[in-house]
Amino acid sequence: MSIDPGLQPQRTALAWQRTGLSVLLACAAAGFAALRHGFPAAALCTFVAGVVLCHVAVRHFPKGPDRVAGTGSVWPTMVATVGVVVVIALAGTALAIADMVFG
Repeated sequence: MSIDPGLQPQRTALAWQRTGLSVLLACAAAGFAALRHGFPAAALCTFVAGVVLCHVAVRHFPKGPDRVAGTGSVWPTMVATVGVVVVIALAGTALAIADMVFG
């Protein structure tokens, strides 16, 4: 049995695509909640962040044998992705707390 060097990068790319799509859905939900509570700027920021993050996750981690392990560094993109997810999570938490206090 031979080891295909393209399988692990392909699994990683698929995992990042699923992550990007799920973050896009979470951003859409948070954006709709912000819009419903009268925060259109927060809604727009959340929608834009979700679209950008989904685009990065889908396009920057290509699938296939051309993505061989060890070629190029994806760490900056992963760190940026985690940073955006954390910021969106904190914004959602702040929105939920504001809704509980003022809503």
